[in-house]
Amino acid sequence: MAQRKRIALIFNVNKNWMGGTYYILNLINALNTLPDRDKPEILLLCQTEDDYKYAWEYTSYPHLSCRLTFKPKRFDMTKIVNRIYNKIFHNGNLLYLRRFDEKVDVIYPVLEKYQLKSPSPILHWIPDFQELHFPEYFSKFGLKYRKAKNKALFSSGNPVVFSSYDALKDAHEFYPESKNVKTPVLHFASEIPQYDINNKNAIFKKFNIDRPFLLCANQLWVHKNHMTLFKAVNLIKQQGHDILVLCSGGKKDHRNPEYHDSLEKYISDNNLSDNIKLLGLIERDELVCLMNECISIVQPSLFEGWNTGVEEAKAINKYLILSDIPVHREQVTQNATFFNPYDETELSEKLLNAYKSAPSVVETDYNRDIHKVAKDFISIIDNC
Repeated sequence: MAQRKRIALIFNVNKNWMGGTYYILNLINALNTLPDRDKPEILLLCQTEDDYKYAWEYTSYPHLSCRLTFKPKRFDMTKIVNRIYNKIFHNGNLLYLRRFDEKVDVIYPVLEKYQLKSPSPILHWIPDFQELHFPEYFSKFGLKYRKAKNKALFSSGNPVVFSSYDALKDAHEFYPESKNVKTPVLHFASEIPQYDINNKNAIFKKFNIDRPFLLCANQLWVHKNHMTLFKAVNLIKQQGHDILVLCSGGKKDHRNPEYHDSLEKYISDNNLSDNIKLLGLIERDELVCLMNECISIVQPSLFEGWNTGVEEAKAINKYLILSDIPVHREQVTQNATFFNPYDETELSEKLLNAYKSAPSVVETDYNRDIHKVAKDFISIIDNC
């Protein structure tokens, strides 16, 4: 009998980037679709025991264990040195942040060259290159840091995984050195928890939902483009239609601290408080309920790597109203309509059409997509 593979996955529950958290959870769920003899042993490299418990409760993966490799230190001289080095040279880190000496078949996803030192094979991951397309959303330091970080990854000699061919195209165009390392693409898929319809009434009451609604599940970050969505809703209201759009997701954008206030001001100035509800971060079961019960899911983002919410919509065969950007075209081939993300008039027409008459969808077996992620990930390990 072949020896079971051992895979170390870096994992933490990050409320400021739940997409990264669910990325790992969905990868574990995908691996759980393999026959038991092919399921790898997974070592979660965590900060806390609570992170591990969260992953275990979410996935029930039978071969899961934890190593507190990234447990916070009371006094971390390495971080201090790296911070000073970055402030002076804007050139990535100087020292490795952590060590992991246990032998495994691969460690993934290592986001920075100096994030982890290990004798085991390492797989890097770059979700996207947002900074190349929207540099105005980053500080000068942030741009220099990302460039240095990416150059270091490509010079490490380790394979670099991408979430889309759109991101891979950017890598080859802006970082020619990326052509010297293996750069596999892993289209991830999302497994969404079962929906308990018995909770519907309580959740609707909590969020004061009194009529059909559309849902936008995104962090309130500038590039997520909520303002175009809100302008579209305003146009619809001016036409005399009482549309309702719910927005879930964290309200803090560390790169643009005033952005949330500007959205709130737009809602207030245009008397849209009964048409747009900003729910903030909500419980997972609440989000699953809203996704299942909404007319359609709206995704107005100007830029994505491979959006988790879009995958979750596909998982439950929910119709999507998507910004027309390359990665969305790559990610979705049916049950969707696309709009110019800078054109609130076009978006208003798409929203109103969906609101008046719920779009029909083609039912698909999304489990095949989830299983394919597992097979593709194992293939990447075998070939890198």
